[in-house]
Amino acid sequence: NNNNNKNMTKIQKKNIQIRYATWNVKTLLQNSKLENLKVEMDKMNVDVLGIAEMRWPDGGDFWSGEYRVIYSDTYKPGQGGVGIVLKKDLGKRVKGYVHRKGRIILVKLDTEPINTTVIQVYMPT
Repeated sequence: NNNNNKNMTKIQKKNIQIRYATWNVKTLLQNSKLENLKVEMDKMNVDVLGIAEMRWPDGGDFWSGEYRVIYSDTYKPGQGGVGIVLKKDLGKRVKGYVHRKGRIILVKLDTEPINTTVIQVYMPT
């Protein structure tokens, strides 16, 4: 029946690939370091970057240009700290996050067919 065809919508699921990487940056205390990190993410086509030893105080969540940066506090001033940097399309899909004492951060993303959980851990040697 032609009428039935008109009311049907073709649904096509798009498989997206997410490229993950981790990096022990030793520190992101200098302003230019975050900009360098974003340039490297673009060069390597990384969508989600887990970072160790950010060394930023407190914890936070902010946008830096086309990137969302979510990070933990530090367990000692100027030591440790973890974070996750996401490209814009994934940054918009963050459902929530938790972090603990500069050693672990978990970010939950709204992805299909199931949610994705990204975990970054820092364990000093």
